Order: sequence, then structure tokens, then C-alpha cells
Amino acid sequence: MLATLNQSATDLGILKRQHALDPARYCVTNRDDYYMFDTVTQLDLFPTDVQMRRVDPARNMRRFYRISVQPDLFGGASLVREWGRIGFSGRILIECHADEGGAITALMNLAAVKQRRGYIA
Repeated sequence: MLATLNQSATDLGILKRQHALDPARYCVTNRDDYYMFDTVTQLDLFPTDVQMRRVDPARNMRRFYRISVQPDLFGGASLVREWGRIGFSGRILIECHADEGGAITALMNLAAVKQRRGYIA
């Protein structure tokens, strides 16, 4: 009976937590206590996009620099760099990397170089 009850609740995707400390244990009570499973979201440990700007009114300088890591169609990752004057469309350069880790490393290195040159994130 219990196996059938748990199977039917699993099929519906709705269960109630029985014990707050043990998320593996669920029970089915009445219809009002059902809820859908919450999706677990993981925070990014490394940034996949960075937006920076450099503004110096004395030199009439208003620049932006955007870097983002995007997946490509071949299982690798692309580092997309866009830069130019704020308010205008800038130039775009796409670098292909074998994996996402290499692209994120390149992103972090470029962001460090731009910060040394006066860009603010």
C-alpha cells in the first residue's frame, strides 16, 4: 500500500515534507498539503559575463567593455568581447575555446587587465 501511495505521488510530482532535516523522507497527507518540487538552482562560482565602463569627462572618454562566455554548437565555449563608446554599437570579437573553463579563465584575465587600465565593473 505504501509503495503504491509513494509511486502515485511521485507520478504526480507532488509530495509533502515529513521531516525538515531529512529531505529524502516525504509523506502524502491530504490534498491541501501537496506542493510541487522546488528546482534547485546553483550559484555560479565563476562569472560568465562582465560589463565594465571607463568614463573620464576631462578627456571626453566614455567607453564600455563587455565580456561573456557562451556555448558554441560544437561542445566548446566562445568568449565574446564587445567594446566601444557608450551609446553606440561597438566592435565584437569572438574567441573559440575548447571548454568553458578555458573561456572563463580568459574572461577573468581580460577583466583584470581592463581593471588595471581604469575600467570599473
